[in-house]
Amino acid sequence: MSVWRTLLETARYAPSPHNVQPWRLRVLSDDTADLFIEKHRTLPKEDTTGSFIILSMGIFIEALSIIAANSSLKLTFELYQPASAFTPQRIAEAAGELLPFAKLTLERGRTGESVYENALFLTRRTSRISYLPEPVPDEAVEVLSELARAWGQTYRQVTAPETIEQILKRNIDAVFEDLNAPQYHDEIVEWFRFSNARQPQRATASIIAV
Repeated sequence: MSVWRTLLETARYAPSPHNVQPWRLRVLSDDTADLFIEKHRTLPKEDTTGSFIILSMGIFIEALSIIAANSSLKLTFELYQPASAFTPQRIAEAAGELLPFAKLTLERGRTGESVYENALFLTRRTSRISYLPEPVPDEAVEVLSELARAWGQTYRQVTAPETIEQILKRNIDAVFEDLNAPQYHDEIVEWFRFSNARQPQRATASIIAV
């Protein structure tokens, strides 16, 4: 269990929509563990297709993979059901509070190609600063473009002020539309955190007692 605890000390800081952190881990051995979705930490009213929950669980698995690679371990996983099965309706109908999502396995002595340091997870924060008027620096564009190519994608950026204003307006309209819909509003505000001080991001513990 100590191996998993070491990995989770950092992986629990992985991002998730509204910081719901729906992942729970049941350690089976030093090499294997079951990954669960905690039902009451999902967003059924907003996440109508299940894309949020799949995104959250995928990001968590990827975080574990990166951190494992930094410890000369290789993480593999096997879903217990197809990703399409984790819709809000099926999650709501499932018995119990914890839904089996995937079996995780660690292989020792095999290093990955991670170029990300564990410290990046601990320094990650949601930015609340205003947009800056300056374009993204060329060196940052090069890094983002290369990262996109490595994953079979293409990085593009918009620089026309009128287009940017339209995008921002659409985003603002979407936020207020959600906040004015009672079911969405009630679900969103449940996850708001209020504080007069700038606190470090909270991350929940992830190991379930066997």
